[in-house]
Amino acid sequence: MIRWVVRCLLLCCLAQAGTLSAHEVGLSQSRWRMSGDELVAEIGFAPRELVALRAVADRDGDGELSSVEFAAHEPELRDALLAGITIEREGRPCAPTEVDLEWRADDAVLLRLRAPCAGDGTVGVSLPLLGKLSLEHRQWATLVLADGERGLLLSAREQRFELAADALAQPWWAVLWLGAEHILFGLDHLAFLLGLLLAGPALRRLLLTLTAFTVAHSLTLGLMAAGLVHAPGALVEPLIGLSVAVVAIDNLRPRSVRIGTRWLLVLAFGLIHGFGFAGAIADRAPSGNALWTWLLAFNLGVELGQVAFAWVVLATGSWLKRLRWDARFLQWAGNATLLLLGAGWTLTRI
Repeated sequence: MIRWVVRCLLLCCLAQAGTLSAHEVGLSQSRWRMSGDELVAEIGFAPRELVALRAVADRDGDGELSSVEFAAHEPELRDALLAGITIEREGRPCAPTEVDLEWRADDAVLLRLRAPCAGDGTVGVSLPLLGKLSLEHRQWATLVLADGERGLLLSAREQRFELAADALAQPWWAVLWLGAEHILFGLDHLAFLLGLLLAGPALRRLLLTLTAFTVAHSLTLGLMAAGLVHAPGALVEPLIGLSVAVVAIDNLRPRSVRIGTRWLLVLAFGLIHGFGFAGAIADRAPSGNALWTWLLAFNLGVELGQVAFAWVVLATGSWLKRLRWDARFLQWAGNATLLLLGAGWTLTRI
């Protein structure tokens, strides 16, 4: 419990890093995991912290890193960050082969890297980078282990840690639960599914639309997890909200003027939801041949979660019908609520 309190406090401070004065403690966060013989990491910084690397020209002299300055000096900044990260296994260095540096919409800089590191021993990571940032910089590092996650507070004096080779060796049932958990606790995904269930009593049409949704989100989930396609979260998240609103609007229209080939609409929005699923598991899925087995278990968990939710909704509807509740009113009220939720999500995520 104490660990989570400390973590939340650190992340809150990171969110406010742009308001800290130069003499205050700098904060960053990172996430590290092993995927077979490959180390996968994400490291997030407040932009002002990176000015201390002197790889970026502070054009306006305000002590901050702007998106314009970042774009102009991205290669130099990437090289400076990588120079401050040392990865080794059994005394042999492991050089990153995939590196991506991104300026995020929430005004943070995110470094992603993958480093092949074959061998039998543990992987050692050192971050001399922390000593080059602002005075007394601290980093909250999350290590993804087989039995959960462990947090470390790193600094220039405590900059080294180790990861075991099987740090992400999750049992299949844990991945299955991860998929079910993602759909059952993803309110926007559930709202879209509820919109499909509130379309009306036509069982054949319902099965067709649910199948289209499943096929679509499974496709984009696999493609994005494999690195074959990419969609920015800033685009995906508003579109997920829009999908809820559009389905609700179609449900509220008279049956005679509803979209005839609705399964095509659901197929398109299902592709978008698949990108949303993939974005949520990007830092957990393994690489190589293990990816497809992992995705199969995760997707099966998603489908089981969908079936469980659909059963609860249909059973509740049947129970209310026996209590002689007005089915048309319930459908109208449900779709009106979904329309408001979808519109709100769309506007607040733009």
